Amino acid sequence: MKSKVDIKWNSGAVVCALHNALAGTLATIAEDLKDKSLAETPKESGELRDSCKVDVSNMDNLQVRVSYDAQHAVVQHEKTELKHHNGGKAKFLEDPFNKNVKRYKQMIADSVGEVRR
Repeated sequence: MKSKVDIKWNSGAVVCALHNALAGTLATIAEDLKDKSLAETPKESGELRDSCKVDVSNMDNLQVRVSYDAQHAVVQHEKTELKHHNGGKAKFLEDPFNKNVKRYKQMIADSVGEVRR
């Protein structure tokens, strides 16, 4: 006797669930990176710290951005020889990202794993 099994794959629902899970995780990661970066940002006038933004406007493409748009942001970030007497340091965005990249990758993997279950 022959048996027949039909399996229906609802790829649209799976893709949507993955996208939603990843979007939420990426937004969480971006906010976490912002917080960690602000803790290392030079504190001279507050202008640099106040210019830190999280942009989630391109979530359709699963892209987030943490940035500083103060005029002197690039100089403060890149010039490691500058002294910051009121606290903070150069590489205030890059270093927190590099310190946390493994955790961020795990957060992304976990969000995909949750959809699988």
